[in-house]
Amino acid sequence: MQSRDVSLPACVRAVPRNVAWSPGNPHVDPPSFEFLQVSTWYVQCKAIEPVHTLLHDLQIDSHVISLQELSDDLLHEGQSVTTKTLDDSLYVFGQPSGCFRQLALGFDDDLSAGVGSIHVGHSHLAATVLTDHFETATFVALHLPHSRRPLQDLLDALTSLVGCLSEAADKGTALILLGDFNDPL
Repeated sequence: MQSRDVSLPACVRAVPRNVAWSPGNPHVDPPSFEFLQVSTWYVQCKAIEPVHTLLHDLQIDSHVISLQELSDDLLHEGQSVTTKTLDDSLYVFGQPSGCFRQLALGFDDDLSAGVGSIHVGHSHLAATVLTDHFETATFVALHLPHSRRPLQDLLDALTSLVGCLSEAADKGTALILLGDFNDPL
């Protein structure tokens, strides 16, 4: 992975590899560091293989990728989670009850071996990963209901999400929320 100098706004804190940032330790200044690179993509009913190929061809270099609205039918009846390896990336797929299509989290080879517990909620997919960046981190792919859905659907999605985030926070894991919020924040 290439390192590059990036100028960040004052409100953004860089989280160096191998140094755990926490509210009690907001200032870290190691001699050199690498950024954890994440990205999120709304793929609008595309299959994983062409999406993976396109990201590779465009040289999108992320440690973690969140994908919303995949068309793949990789899950068998009664199955809520499955995985698939493409090149050096491990993809975790889930079919949340509140989503019409699947969500996925893709992990590069540096992180794929550390993928541990996986959780599928109403409108999210979460994976807890042991990383070099943090002791553990929970990555959440989120696809909240859009404004034309009933309000109860949004409330169910947020209740499920809060439960997932609270559990991770109670364990002291870093939380990284990615996805399609379907609403301006």
